[in-house]
Amino acid sequence: MPKNILIINGHPDEESYNFALAKAYKKGAEKSKDSFRKKWLRKVEKLGERNQ
Repeated sequence: MPKNILIINGHPDEESYNFALAKAYKKGAEKSKDSFRKKWLRKVEKLGERNQ
């Protein structure tokens, strides 16, 4: 049975170990028959810094 995979990476540095791990997981998911989505959250709004 295929899996549904969601990959979330919130590290701001694309050269980080976290980013490399998320990219490797994405590559593996692409080779499988599982469905997946990815979200790179490098630019998350901090509380109180929203433009109003």
